[in-house]
Amino acid sequence: MVDYSIVFLIPNGLICDTIRNCLKELNLNYVVEEISFDQVVDRAQELVRKGMKVLISMGVSLYVLRKQLKVPVLDLAFSGHEILTAVKAALDGSSNVVHLGSQEMYHFIQKSLGTLNLPPDKIVHRDFNSISTDYETQVIRVLQEGFDCIIGGSRTVKIARSLGVKGVAFNIDEIMVENILLNATFIRDFQAEQERKSHFMETILHCSSEGLILVDAQNRITTVNAAGAEIFNTPPEELIDRSIDRVLDENDLIDIFKERPQLHEISNKEQIVVLHREPVAVDGKIMGEVVSIRKVTDVEKLEHKIQKNLSYNGYQAKYTFKDIVGSSSAIEKVKRIARCYSKYDSTILITGETGTGKELFAQSIHNESSRGGGPFVAVNCAAFPESLIESELFGYDKGSFTGAVKEGKSGLFERAHGGSIFLDEISELPVNLQSKLLRVIQEREILRVGGSKVIPIDVRIISSSNKNLLQMVENKLFKEDLFYRLSVLELQIPPLRLHKEDIPLLAASFMKQNNKYLNTHYDSIEPSALALLESFSWKGNVRELSNIMERVMVLSSGSVITEESIRLAVNISVRAEPVKALKGGSMSLRDYEKMMIEKTLAECGGNRSEAAKILEISPTTIWRKLKE
Repeated sequence: MVDYSIVFLIPNGLICDTIRNCLKELNLNYVVEEISFDQVVDRAQELVRKGMKVLISMGVSLYVLRKQLKVPVLDLAFSGHEILTAVKAALDGSSNVVHLGSQEMYHFIQKSLGTLNLPPDKIVHRDFNSISTDYETQVIRVLQEGFDCIIGGSRTVKIARSLGVKGVAFNIDEIMVENILLNATFIRDFQAEQERKSHFMETILHCSSEGLILVDAQNRITTVNAAGAEIFNTPPEELIDRSIDRVLDENDLIDIFKERPQLHEISNKEQIVVLHREPVAVDGKIMGEVVSIRKVTDVEKLEHKIQKNLSYNGYQAKYTFKDIVGSSSAIEKVKRIARCYSKYDSTILITGETGTGKELFAQSIHNESSRGGGPFVAVNCAAFPESLIESELFGYDKGSFTGAVKEGKSGLFERAHGGSIFLDEISELPVNLQSKLLRVIQEREILRVGGSKVIPIDVRIISSSNKNLLQMVENKLFKEDLFYRLSVLELQIPPLRLHKEDIPLLAASFMKQNNKYLNTHYDSIEPSALALLESFSWKGNVRELSNIMERVMVLSSGSVITEESIRLAVNISVRAEPVKALKGGSMSLRDYEKMMIEKTLAECGGNRSEAAKILEISPTTIWRKLKE
């Protein structure tokens, strides 16, 4: 049976005979055909359809075939031995020899002449027009020059001999045939193995219920399976060669790639998918990527719906490290530590005075972490009455107590599942609940009030305090073992007075924010106004600075915040005494306000209404500030 996997298309009958003899000895049955240049391309294409995997040719045909065919085309090249043998045979008994063929072949003839110590023009060259089919005319034209021997291809030699002129044809060495067969067999088998692997991968690709998309280095889709095409509601052939980013963008799925797969809704298609992108690298170079996309299960849809509801209910962290304003070494150090903490799930205790931005850091840590796509539930432990805080944190089952919702209610720990819970002012947590919180941290499960079923939770706990918890532990006001459980990682936020160099940046940031909020148009702050701000001790820290900036922008007008407007905002007159006091830098705004109120009251004989008119505040405000 003829084996079409390897084919020889050779324009030389003598060489074809040598190849057939070699194949016969090797017991192989590949196709060997003598064919002219004008027929070789059509015949090769026909053989491809019959299953040809590797083609072997030579001469001018080789270059044309390589351009026209997608299968490998190998060159059956001559060795120096065959050409030297042909040259010797031509010169034996002949004195006027011509070579009719290609310039490339004549180059090797000249080398053979040099080996024989003969001049390079001992054999004359004439170009052979391989495109022309009129071989006989070409041979006759050359022989009319008086040559007594012609060396060239088998057809040329055959015509010369029919005209009574000696002809010597080039033959091929059988060793060269065997070598080319080894190469062709290796290439054929390698291709077959690659095709088997490709077919195996395609079978997996198209049998997978998960949508799979292969993308090349240029971000173009090369392959997409039926499941992937179905999700996008587009035939596979219409997705091929399109930009993956464009396809995802059209479905509102651009810029969503994270370190782990996440749920996303495809616009206008009422379906939720999990999408993941994995780069493919070879020797460190990105060659493309695999995009996997699948429809989610009903359970995952429910979880997604819950997460969306949590976001709508405000259980979402808004701030990132980019929102933390400050370039001082103190703030940069804290941000660097906090970023490191965000990589891990250990509990974090954030300490610092009131108004330093503890929740801002907690939200930034959450958003930087692998839980960034989950809920962020902030709980102020001081905001709940002791009778309610347990049910708020851990939830309750139906009928637990009078006034409870009849179907029960999930607690804040449950709502934080998959994300983070921020326990602000943890020092205010009642002692009886501290033990329950300790168990939650240890066991990663909660028990609702009035419930009997343990509920597992996956929550990272971040807590904060503006009090000295260690001192509270010594005074038996805070459980020691809970303190150490909460403070596996500690983060201390410095007060504003220790990084006053950040005040210009903070003030400018608050001015920009308030312009949008208050619809004002301030664009700068006077240097003297900044110097005035930097002179305070800022017991209220960044929050106090934020409040002062808002008050300044409400009370003033124009485009520049001045020193006078700062003084006005903190109820300071333009007299010299207050300026001296401020420049001392040892008094907080609150203390200074109190001092000015007391001084004004003294001047007014204790009349609050009159003092209020002078200070341009209400009598109630005077009473409140004196009480602080």
